[in-house]
Amino acid sequence: MPALLALCPEAFRVKTPAELEQFLLHNPYFGPDSVFVLRSRTDGTPIAVGVLVVNDAYADPMQVDPSMPCFRLGAFGTETMTWKRINGVFSFVAAAGPTLTPCGLDMLRTASMRLEPTELGTLAAQCPSDVPHLLKFYQTYFRRQGSFPVFERSLT
Repeated sequence: MPALLALCPEAFRVKTPAELEQFLLHNPYFGPDSVFVLRSRTDGTPIAVGVLVVNDAYADPMQVDPSMPCFRLGAFGTETMTWKRINGVFSFVAAAGPTLTPCGLDMLRTASMRLEPTELGTLAAQCPSDVPHLLKFYQTYFRRQGSFPVFERSLT
């Protein structure tokens, strides 16, 4: 968990490895089998982490108002928020740099392979707009359907 958190700490709302573990591996709304990690071929360290939430009881991504102001369950950056449970939510995190696009495409490939045995043909995604390298990836490989601004400011 520390290595995953270190990939892109600004993309997470959680601050400790224990909180990230709780969100990824002990989440009451998706199981640990929804999480997948891409490791470096040279030393085995994690270089990307992804989540794919698949549950037919959750909302159909094609039937949800894309302008609806809500956070999607499974999207990184929403770990401590109240979520809308949507079937087929995909999210990934990787560090900025030249490996981002290959990592992101590997994550998408893994997610699409995991969808093969299901009836779901659409991935939904949500990305924090204050993490520019991830936002650019999502803007390149996903079709924007709506957005809602959320501004935060620490009062301490």
